[in-house]
Amino acid sequence: MPRSSRRAPRSTGPKGVRAAGILLIAWTAACGSSETTPARSAPHSSSSRAATRPLPGTVSDADDVAKRMSPKFRECYQIGLWQNADQKGSVRLVIAIDGNGRPARVTPDGGDGLDRMVLSCLVSVVRHESFAPPAGGSATVTIPLKFGSDHQ
Repeated sequence: MPRSSRRAPRSTGPKGVRAAGILLIAWTAACGSSETTPARSAPHSSSSRAATRPLPGTVSDADDVAKRMSPKFRECYQIGLWQNADQKGSVRLVIAIDGNGRPARVTPDGGDGLDRMVLSCLVSVVRHESFAPPAGGSATVTIPLKFGSDHQ
């Protein structure tokens, strides 16, 4: 019996990563682009401390949580496009994290060109997430976001 020339998909990481990447590309092509740059946990220090001890005010999983929220951020923007197809802009979400890893305060910084509904939705997404408890008891994380359509 002849062998099929079809190969099994190659796994390049955790299960579903390949499909998520394809979905992200398809979403961007269909709905416009949104850029999520890595979340930044403040304060950062360049001092040479031991690698095993995190800096006070840092959140170990800030980048992972930002990546996990990214599809929900894009959904907020997509819903906003239904209301106003011309909107585009950037915003920084400044998140005060309490000692338990919960967002105590979420403040949008910027957002010119984005409807108020989109900004409210972005803030709501963050409020429903949780982070690893910060080293030192509390921290501030900033997530910069940029939204715009590739089709304009």
